[in-house]
Parts: sequence; structure tokens; C-alpha cells
Amino acid sequence: MNYQKYASSLLPLCFCASQVLAATGQSNDYKISLSARSGMSDNATKSQDNAIDERQDEYRLNVGVNYSNSQVQTLVNYQAVEQRYAKDSQENDAYLDGASSLLWGTPDSPVDLLLKHSRRTLLQTPDQIDITNNLDERDIFTVIPSARLRVTSVDTLILSGDFTKIDYARSPMRDSEREGATLALVHLLSATDNLQFSVQHTDVSFNHLSSADYRYLNATLSYAAQLRQFIYRVQLGYNKTENDSQEDDSGGVYMLSAEYQSGLHKWSVLASRQITDSSLGDGNYAGIDGFPGSDGSDTVQQMERSYMEMRWDSSLLCERCALHVNLAVTEDDYLAQTEQADQRVAGIGFGYHFSRVSRFNLSYDYSQREFKAGLMGKDYDLARVRIGYTYEFANPLRLGILASREKRQQKIGDANYTENFVGMNLTYVFK
Repeated sequence: MNYQKYASSLLPLCFCASQVLAATGQSNDYKISLSARSGMSDNATKSQDNAIDERQDEYRLNVGVNYSNSQVQTLVNYQAVEQRYAKDSQENDAYLDGASSLLWGTPDSPVDLLLKHSRRTLLQTPDQIDITNNLDERDIFTVIPSARLRVTSVDTLILSGDFTKIDYARSPMRDSEREGATLALVHLLSATDNLQFSVQHTDVSFNHLSSADYRYLNATLSYAAQLRQFIYRVQLGYNKTENDSQEDDSGGVYMLSAEYQSGLHKWSVLASRQITDSSLGDGNYAGIDGFPGSDGSDTVQQMERSYMEMRWDSSLLCERCALHVNLAVTEDDYLAQTEQADQRVAGIGFGYHFSRVSRFNLSYDYSQREFKAGLMGKDYDLARVRIGYTYEFANPLRLGILASREKRQQKIGDANYTENFVGMNLTYVFK
């Protein structure tokens, strides 16, 4: 992979973060871990007829920082991964995955500045098999300056700019830049809830395909509340895209997010619908499905994306138990073509702590993809079972034993396989 892209993407944010930490000389919370994993796969190429037994090694560095003071908030969560394949069944790979943000200012400041970066691994097209040759990486770097004007004791006017650069490691045709502004009026109803009306205008330009450039317009009304056990936000509105060489597209936009926690249970829901494109996609949102996402083919296309996810976490079964269930649905309707791609995901996981230093985990995840028009006939189902045991020898040192089974079935074609993997990993945690 292109390490120069890592440096160019992360350098501005890392520089700012280092200046903040150097000035304050302290950090609220940080966590760094190093891990090495080695295991055997009985189908390293993930193919139907040419299965290869192979040892696969993985080395991982995780860095997490959560820092804040009266003027600055910094969040960093990255993992650097190197993968090696003993028989060269796939390309040896090194990649960076994660996100970070740095905010100068507070909700009461007249001005603030937000810097954001994220990097995610994606399938180049949604029908491909999850091997390194078929993966791409998307960098998103965003700068958002904002200014506030207190109109009354309960009304605040906020003007924000948005400058975003998107780069792909293997698909430069989808590289893009976005420049826009948002004007919002926030009305406080009480200490726990508010109304917000906002309008947005964004110019989207593609570095290698200027004919696909377009303007994005958005107007929404939202209500948000933050109670002791229940946090939620509801947003309704209208969005539109304008392109000089294509017909305009428009439609309703909505977003619902909610989180409720009570006793032994925690529920969370997210639902949204909006017009996006195959460059920005979901904005590198880290969902709950556990499978690599995809935002279309190598071509640049606009699409209307509907997304819904639900998750339930509970310790109802016993004091030492942790149970979770999640569902997610993604529907992409490509506006300039008749293509449509849908994904449905379900997962369940169970964990049990034998003691303070040992635990057992079992999970099952299932993904179903359906395609229409250009990708018709490439529908497939993918199921994965994982089992693991972790023992903590000393406070920073952990040993894990793991096994997994993955099965893919495609309705038409030969992209079917079953893979079994058994391995162990060693992790050292610095904190």
C-alpha cells in the first residue's frame, strides 16, 4: 500500500495533536497495544476448487487517545496492521484503519475549528470476495470552521464551512473534493432538548472526471433530547443534486438516532436516508456489521442510500455474561443507472468471564447481498462463526486462542468457498 498517502493524510492532524499535548503536558486517557497473531487456513485463496493450506501472520498496533481541557477535545483511534501469507496466496498487505478528530473551541465559543480524519478498508465492488487483491482504502480529511452568534438567550445562529478531500489508494477515479457551507439556527426548548433548522450547499468536484461534478443542496429540521437514560435525535428534510450534464435528482432526507440504557440492557438505533455518491459513500462510518463495506464500482455515481441498524447489549443471562444482537440493512439506489445493491446483516455474540483474567467468546454473523441490473446474478450469502478464549497472564500481557469458519454461497457463478481458520495471538497493552 502507499505509505506516502498515510503520511500526507495524517500529518496535519498529528501535528496539531502533538502541539496540544505538548502545550498541556498531560492526557486524560490513552491506550496502546501491540499484538501478533499466527494461524492456519485450509482455504487461503477463498476459492471453490483450489484450496491452499497456509500459515497466515498478522501484526497489529492499536493507538487510542481521549484528551480534553477547557479549549480542546482530541479523539484518536487507529490500528496499523501488517498481514503476511506464507505461500503467497494473497499479497502481503499493510494498512491503516481508524479515525481521529481535533476540536478547538467550546459550545459557547464565538468561533471554533474542527479537524477530522478517517481511513477505512473497502471492497472495490460489492460483489467481490474479501481478499487483499480486492480491497481498497479510502482517506477522508475534513476541515470545519464555525462561527456562532447568540441572537437571544435561547437562539443561536451558526455558520459553518466544510472543506473535505477524499482519496482512494487503488481507485483514483473516485477521488473528490468538497467545499460547502451550512447555516443553522438552534432554538433551546429546555436544558435537555432543542430544535434546529439548517440549510446546506456543497460543491462536489471529482479530480479525474469533471463531467460528474455536482452541487448538493439540503434543508432539514431536527429535534434532539438528552435525558438521563434516553438520548435521541430526529431529523427530517429535503435534499437535491444539480449537475450541468445530467438530470437533477431530489428526494426526502431523514435521520433517527436513539440510545436507551436501563439496568442490564442497552438499546441503540440508527436510521437514515440521503443522496450521496460512490466517492463519499457513508463517510467512513464504522458500522456494526463486521463485514467490509463497499460504495459501488470504479465508476463515479450518485446514489440514494437508505440505512438502518439496531443493536441490543445485555447481561441478563448472568452476572458474568455479555450478550449482543445486531441487525443492519443498507439499500443503494443508483440515480443515473438502473443498478441497485442491497445488504442485510444479522449478528449475535456471547461472552462469558470465567474469572477476572480469563474469558470465552462466541459469535455468529450473517450477510446477504442482492443486486439488480448491472450486477444481477451475483447475489450471495456469507456466514461466519468465531470462537475464542483469552487469558491474561499479567496486567499487560494476554494470550488468545481462536477458531473461525466462513462460508460464502453465490446464487450464480463459482465464487463459493468454505474456509476454516485456527490460530493464537499474543497482545501487550501499554496504559
